[in-house]
Amino acid sequence: MANFAIVITDTGMIPGTNGMLNALEYYGNDIDFYYLHMGKWVEPYLEGWQKAFPFFHPIKILDLQADGYPKHPKVGENVWYCKMYRYLYAVRELQKYDAVSVFDADMQITNNIEIWFEIAAETGRFLLPNNDFSGQEYDQHNIEGIRGASSPPLHNMPNFFDPKKYGWMLEQIPEESLAENLGDMSSLSRILIKTGEIDKIMPLPNLFWVQSNYYYVNLIKRVINGKWYLCLNKMGDRVNAFHRRWWFESVCRQFLQGPKEDIAIEFARNNVRLFWDFTRHFNLSLKHKIEWNEDKWGGYPAEFA
Repeated sequence: MANFAIVITDTGMIPGTNGMLNALEYYGNDIDFYYLHMGKWVEPYLEGWQKAFPFFHPIKILDLQADGYPKHPKVGENVWYCKMYRYLYAVRELQKYDAVSVFDADMQITNNIEIWFEIAAETGRFLLPNNDFSGQEYDQHNIEGIRGASSPPLHNMPNFFDPKKYGWMLEQIPEESLAENLGDMSSLSRILIKTGEIDKIMPLPNLFWVQSNYYYVNLIKRVINGKWYLCLNKMGDRVNAFHRRWWFESVCRQFLQGPKEDIAIEFARNNVRLFWDFTRHFNLSLKHKIEWNEDKWGGYPAEFA
């Protein structure tokens, strides 16, 4: 058993899950991977992942509901279960690990990330990326302003924490979500502020984990010892992960309309091309390959060419 674990939930973002599994092995990560799922969307892939990756552990969300996990008052709120149960599973079922991370299923890992688990385990800090869109520093934010995905001072993932230490805090996320009608990103930041834990977190640079402002930096691909790395510059500062928002076709189009400066638009085109190159590489060229579904997952937007 590894000392560290990732937990995600997935409603069908197969390229993210498959790409992450390949990347964990590709970069030599010794991290167990717990995959919470609703069943029908992902069943065609489960057997292949289990055969390819010994560190892959699938869990049915319906089984967790039967074990007493909280339920949404409305029927059919599958997205809510997928968002909330990953935190609860981490602190209820994964306390045997020194540190745990919650990821979104629509991310791509691009580096060995074990050191961040080690930091969380050894310092007891809660690590998570800052949110460039919020417009305020994480330790100066007013809780009443946190009402949507762009407003929290911190991203909810990827995070790194000791599951034995933060259960009391993360158990509050579903309650906060239902009481305020908010998602997990806003709920987590509000809880951090309410409890005073926001003063103890270790903020991570957004550009190394999420790439919210991907159109203001010109990324490059470097090949080192035969492996692909996504870097912020020619000096080799390696990006650890990026979020689906920057490679999913419809969202790429939406966000490309945002920057007005020519140089920023050129950065956006370059970076989206790289995000797609990495996504395809980790899904089509490595150990476990998938058949690419262009209709479902899209492709590189033609207007980015």
